[in-house]
Amino acid sequence: MKYTDLTPEVGEVYRPTSALVFYEDSNRYNPQSYVEYLHLDSNGNPTSAQPLTLDQAQALAKTLTCQKEQAQAFLVPKGIISRRVLHLSHKGEGQAVWYSKAQKKQ
Repeated sequence: MKYTDLTPEVGEVYRPTSALVFYEDSNRYNPQSYVEYLHLDSNGNPTSAQPLTLDQAQALAKTLTCQKEQAQAFLVPKGIISRRVLHLSHKGEGQAVWYSKAQKKQ
């Protein structure tokens, strides 16, 4: 199978700069967890690690929340919608239900 490099077609190239590693102990009933922030070099290899700080965790949570809101911004009217629209939902894959007048088959 022949593979084609699509990098020029994609546009912006993203390179990994950091990673999060989640650790958890073996206590099944009350597990304790620990998160480590890894710095990555230009090749994506870990160079150093440090505990995830509260500021870093809050910044990550804010970023994820913003991305989730942007992903759910479809089917949200920005003004008055037609009276024919009966239902709009942006949850999951989204739903739109509208009324169409009866038509005769041709």
